[in-house]
Amino acid sequence: MEKCWYYDSQNFSPESPSFGIETSSDGKVFPAISLIEKRSGLRIVVCKTPGPIGYLDALANNCISNGTNAYTAPDHTMYTIETAGEKGIFNTLPVFLDGIFNPILSENQFISEVYHFNQEGKESGVVFSEMSSVENTDLELLNNELVRNLYGKNYPYYYNYGGLTSEIATLSNQEIIQYHSCYYSPDRVTVLLVGAFDTNLNNLLSVFDSYSHFPVSNSNKNSIQSNTLSIPTFSQKLTISQVSFPSDSDEIGIIGFAWLGPSLTDLKTRLSLLILSQYLNETSSSPLNQKFVEKVDPMANYIDIEVRDYEPSCILMTFNGVPYTNQQSDDLDLFNENFFYTELISVLESLCSTVFNGVPNALHDTVNRYIIEYKLQIERNPIEEINNILLPTLLSHFYSPKPKGQAFSPINFQKSSKIFSILDDLLLESADYWIEIVKSWLINSECIMVKLVPDPKMGADISRRSLLRSSKLASAMSESEKSLLASKIENAINDNKINIPQGIISLMPKIPSTASIPILPYSQSTYNLNFEKSADINSNISINQDHQVASTPLFPFKIFSILESETSFIHLKLGFSMINLPDRLKPFLPLFSSLFFNTNMLIPANTPFDMDPETELEFPERLIDYKKVTSTLANVFVSHDISLANSSDYFSCYPPVELLTINAKLEPRKFNISIRWLIQSLLFISNSVSRILSVAKNLLSQLSESKRSGDFMINSIATKFSISDKTLLNESKPAKCPADLNFGSSIELAVNIFTQEKLLKKIISALETHIKLNPHLLGDSDSEDETESEDGSFSESENESISECLSDDDSPSVPDLIPNNSEDCEIDENVSKKHKGEHDKSENRSQRKYSGYTINSQILDNISAESIIKSLDEIRLHLLGYSDQNSTDVSGFAQIGIPSNFEISHEECIRKIVKNWDFFMIKQNHQMFGGPILNLPLSKYIQCTFEATPIKNFAEIKFSNSIGGHNGDLMTPFPFPINLQFPNKTLEKPKTNLHITSSNICSSYSIMIANCKELETIPYSQSDIISPAELEGISLRVLSGLLSRTDGLFYNVVRGNGYAYDCNVIFSPLRKNLYITCSDATDINMAFISIGKTIQDLLENDEFWVKSISDFEISLAKSNILYEEYSSISSPSSVLSNSTISNLRGFPNIDEMSKWTTRCIERVTRASLKNVLEKYFAKFIQKNVQTINIILTPPIEGRPRAPVNFEPNDFGWDFELADLEDLIE
Repeated sequence: MEKCWYYDSQNFSPESPSFGIETSSDGKVFPAISLIEKRSGLRIVVCKTPGPIGYLDALANNCISNGTNAYTAPDHTMYTIETAGEKGIFNTLPVFLDGIFNPILSENQFISEVYHFNQEGKESGVVFSEMSSVENTDLELLNNELVRNLYGKNYPYYYNYGGLTSEIATLSNQEIIQYHSCYYSPDRVTVLLVGAFDTNLNNLLSVFDSYSHFPVSNSNKNSIQSNTLSIPTFSQKLTISQVSFPSDSDEIGIIGFAWLGPSLTDLKTRLSLLILSQYLNETSSSPLNQKFVEKVDPMANYIDIEVRDYEPSCILMTFNGVPYTNQQSDDLDLFNENFFYTELISVLESLCSTVFNGVPNALHDTVNRYIIEYKLQIERNPIEEINNILLPTLLSHFYSPKPKGQAFSPINFQKSSKIFSILDDLLLESADYWIEIVKSWLINSECIMVKLVPDPKMGADISRRSLLRSSKLASAMSESEKSLLASKIENAINDNKINIPQGIISLMPKIPSTASIPILPYSQSTYNLNFEKSADINSNISINQDHQVASTPLFPFKIFSILESETSFIHLKLGFSMINLPDRLKPFLPLFSSLFFNTNMLIPANTPFDMDPETELEFPERLIDYKKVTSTLANVFVSHDISLANSSDYFSCYPPVELLTINAKLEPRKFNISIRWLIQSLLFISNSVSRILSVAKNLLSQLSESKRSGDFMINSIATKFSISDKTLLNESKPAKCPADLNFGSSIELAVNIFTQEKLLKKIISALETHIKLNPHLLGDSDSEDETESEDGSFSESENESISECLSDDDSPSVPDLIPNNSEDCEIDENVSKKHKGEHDKSENRSQRKYSGYTINSQILDNISAESIIKSLDEIRLHLLGYSDQNSTDVSGFAQIGIPSNFEISHEECIRKIVKNWDFFMIKQNHQMFGGPILNLPLSKYIQCTFEATPIKNFAEIKFSNSIGGHNGDLMTPFPFPINLQFPNKTLEKPKTNLHITSSNICSSYSIMIANCKELETIPYSQSDIISPAELEGISLRVLSGLLSRTDGLFYNVVRGNGYAYDCNVIFSPLRKNLYITCSDATDINMAFISIGKTIQDLLENDEFWVKSISDFEISLAKSNILYEEYSSISSPSSVLSNSTISNLRGFPNIDEMSKWTTRCIERVTRASLKNVLEKYFAKFIQKNVQTINIILTPPIEGRPRAPVNFEPNDFGWDFELADLEDLIE
């Protein structure tokens, strides 16, 4: 390792021997070295990785990057920059260092960036806006209370490092200057350089050698005396406190616990606690989830456990979604005194006394999983993980207690870099070691408990206090003082505008050609699967001596892609079309997704399960409990998840929304068993009443917590009003092309929280009623004392209690899954007149003017345990291909990412999946419909033949009719057909302007939406000629990035003025929508109107347009897009996910999409940007053009209650006021 690094500079000396950071248990390391700059004491740590941006060296002469960023933690501040290659770092580092060591810190910067109030007493400032938005949020309040009580007043962690708004308001610029002078000393600064750096460090160190602006170090002045820090002595084992937080209801709260942990220098114990946390909370079958979450009456909806790298560290355990009111049992008060703590400790003590529930190797298995998952994390993002390894060592150098009189010694990174060696040692530890960890750090250690209780009145109280404070500030000023203040603020804002001299701009490198950029090595091969046409699968099963041959069952994946890259894992993705999913089933998709991988399985007779050996012996069907399912899945896969409508969030969608994907990452040695598990997890789902009830309650609780996020809520509201659910399908004839199909909106509206809240409450009510009538159903895998066989299965009699909800008449069958032509959903597009005065709370819900999409009342009125189970199973059957086989549909697809040296051929990979699907589908068919029994093992089963034809151009894909049991027109998923549509509005009032209030939030948010339906979709071609529509699309993207980038135009007029913390412009090419958002605003009115006036100035003032949209600004926006494009495909995991995106957009591979993006960007000019400004951006301020404008604020105080007012304005922004509850179906 010593010989790895080379440098000539005499200004640097090694702090310690060079070292290697372990990346796996097989000895692989990333080489690293720590050097000290002799003049200043500055520390430089360099780690060479093959990281996410290492392949971008062709762009290194241009400082293409994602810009600079920073975050503040209780004990350090991190400034970050990523560039395209090491030369980009060389070019930017001098300026970056100068900004850190020698900032201007002017009074005018303080006014806009930190704090000010205007002549009306309205408080603003970027930092003030950010902290006001989080100061009274649930998790911020909980964290502050836990950490303050744990560390005490004599410890730095006691104080809010972001700053309370009351303290920010009293801060002065001089105090900031003094703080910087005291602590921003070179000997307290470490430069972490992680990426594809050359081991010859001369070019890098020459940057520091030529930098002569280091401030003078003063170690004595700047040293923190860690030995003087003291943590309070607790007089009792448990300290309890209670804090209120703003919420629109008092139904759920949060309970948190905190314990002191080991020193940062004790890496083994910290790793042990992380592994113990994973064991306690990894899956739904884990001990804490079994006790608190996975119950018919959950005590929490999810649990977070964190080992925080403070000095000393701390263990935080948070129980979210704890019922506060409307609890099922009157004698179970979860917030009563130490009830929750007692329950928690009883679980931990039981684990110790039973040696982890009778499984002594449980932690050994968890360590194994942790090792594999950690290896995957390093592969996904080596730069981030290396930083996470090095940072605790740096912090311990400054904060860990040291013997009296001992000076700072050099940092030795060697020990902290040996994580995998320590993990290997933990594999050898006995159960006694882990029991001692539980007892020492949790059971027998002093604990802080905080109960966070909801207060529906608190949001209004906060708004009232803010108004009162503003009133006092304004009333304390005379008119002349107000005038002077307004002038001072204006001067500060103008002074802070970015104005780089043209002479400096001319010296900056231009964007080079991207033609020679080396992409992370990968290859993609895509195949079209053509099966031999055969008769019905239920009748064409024949016997041929020792082998049984079946016809082709329904196989939904006609397109197969295989990607080879430098990965150590297999990445598997199965994509299912939901084009023809009946509307009545769509609202059940979040519940279905939440249950997937997390419910019981009914394994057919004579069917191997898990690690069962292949046998020809007969055995009965088995019900496998969800606890066995989830624990085994954790051992089989490295990770697994289901993505509904391109989103990991059950209540959000991203186009194409008519898509559901099942994703898994696995070790190559587990390829065969993983395929079996993945297919069986879908085919053999068996939902029980109690399981559905438990998951539904937790889902509803998660929904309630989501409503506390302003960003989430503003997007949910926007979805409700910006999506049309008008059916576009012409029922008189089958659709022949994407434009004829309705692929757009009803799924988004069906999973939206405003639909889901009412549905989930109905589901819970129906299931609880059913259980009251059938109390024995609680035995179906819900009882904690329930016994099961060693393989996790239950007897046939136990299975009857699950299936009895469905009578013979209710059993799903193929004809039942074909929807009739009646309307499944209704829409109320009536928009009432503007609110006047107080809102009528007694208004009939069915006549709410903001209802938008509604669930057919018949669905809700007739909902029952039987219909719920049936609906969930119909979704499963739809994914398997049991739908209207005479209708137009879109084929599913499969993608496999494999190591470049994988020993199995492409054809064999495909054959294994087809064979397993074939085999288990026949088993499933017999289970559902009866018929011949397939008794032979998988090894003797021969599926019907298919041909895998390589695809070079998706436009050439042709599907033969009647393949895989489908008799209708089958379309390629690449590109996936999309036809989204804005809701139609009347010409008399084309704009939707809504001001929504919510008690859940403490700052304001806004979103503006314009539809770009005129933008034509052009199919991919390899032509170098860029069509006008393609140029418009990429110009929209460039202008959006230009306006909202750091120091961009909207950034400056919104954030620069202190109106809001963030402003973004986003163009969605698949939705064909243009979005402008503001978040964490303290003055949403000014933020909103500033955006409108800026668009107006760009349109009407040619001088302002030329100055704002300069060639330099355009080049920066182009650079950012190129960085986004290439850095997004910089790891094997991102290659797979982005190949899916490229395919869904119609590109054969990532390389072609990147080349197309580059070709389009090269054509963007100021003229093309002016064209999209006039054609699309202008819609926002054109009174008679349809757009949607939504503002979300805390409760409005004062009388009369009125919406935001932009009078006078010529933009058509006449807002109507509504409460959040007005939107609930």
